[in-house]
Amino acid sequence: MKCPLCFESIPSEQLLQDHYLTTCSGLSDDVANEQTLSNKTKLQYVLKDSSEDEIYFLSSNLDLPQVTLHKVSDDLYQSGEMEFPEGLNEGQLVIDDDVFSVVPFTAKGFIVTLHVTSNTI
Repeated sequence: MKCPLCFESIPSEQLLQDHYLTTCSGLSDDVANEQTLSNKTKLQYVLKDSSEDEIYFLSSNLDLPQVTLHKVSDDLYQSGEMEFPEGLNEGQLVIDDDVFSVVPFTAKGFIVTLHVTSNTI
């Protein structure tokens, strides 16, 4: 896998967190210590065979509101535009009564496709 900030090859997702904290050249001290808002970004998620009209992204950043993703086609959910802090964003995706951890992502003013880990919380 590649680091989304500096594009260095990282052997595993578990080592990615250590990489962010120790050697990532794409994460400056300014971003780590003071998060600033990026351009407006939309979130999307592909979910097959779902009857849900809405699903929700809950950010680990308590300053961000819950994000509603609306069904826009048979298997695509998308949010409206909103601002996310620059740098790495984390959170959970709520689908019906299930909560899934989301792979950390970087918002850079475009559409971000969310990916979940295989385990529910």
